[in-house]
Amino acid sequence: NTIATVQAIQKQWPTTQITWITGKLEAQLLAAIEGVEVIVFDKKAGLDGYKALWKQLKGREFDALLHMQYAIRASVATLGIKAKYKLGFSSDRSQDFQTLFTSVKVPSPQSLHVADGLMAFAHQIGILNTELDWALSYSTQDQEWAESHVSCDKPNLLIVPGASKAYKNWNAEGYIDVIHHARAQGWNVILAGSPAQVELDLADAIQSRLEEPCLNLVGQSSILQMLALIDKVDMVIAP
Repeated sequence: NTIATVQAIQKQWPTTQITWITGKLEAQLLAAIEGVEVIVFDKKAGLDGYKALWKQLKGREFDALLHMQYAIRASVATLGIKAKYKLGFSSDRSQDFQTLFTSVKVPSPQSLHVADGLMAFAHQIGILNTELDWALSYSTQDQEWAESHVSCDKPNLLIVPGASKAYKNWNAEGYIDVIHHARAQGWNVILAGSPAQVELDLADAIQSRLEEPCLNLVGQSSILQMLALIDKVDMVIAP
């Protein structure tokens, strides 16, 4: 969703230098877009992570900082970043006291979709075309990896059962019912996801209850391989 916002800015202002601060895992996905400086912030390093980030940005000032994360750790990170304007969510959408860390509040769009909420940041700084559109690329090796894991004679259903936070997840029994139904309709079912323990555990719970386990790729792909896999399947179900 954030990629669509960044690429909308690039289309209107192709010479604008864009710096994206993100975590280690998320940085893998940003290799799929061009023209963006990626700075990795180690969220698990505590105070040392903040110091390393601020040291890397020392002496730099940005025209605008788009603070598009609710998390308090992201807000703390902005304290050491110089910018003429720091844009954040308006009070009706803000969480974790984010409004205290920003100087410009971005009005909320009528749509409740996350992508529209993020695109509002681009509109606020003057981007005229804010239609949702994005382009991502991956290597031939990623494509070949994905092709080796899909069925050639059945439609492929990719299920990403787990989110990073367990409270967002459906239960294993619900996914099992979906898998049984899909297989009855002739679909090949694949499980995929990150190596986060909550996702591994949910995938194991699903597999253990199936007479015929699915191909389980949870924790076994890079982000770009996952991107290629999503391209190659016919349907995706994810939280």
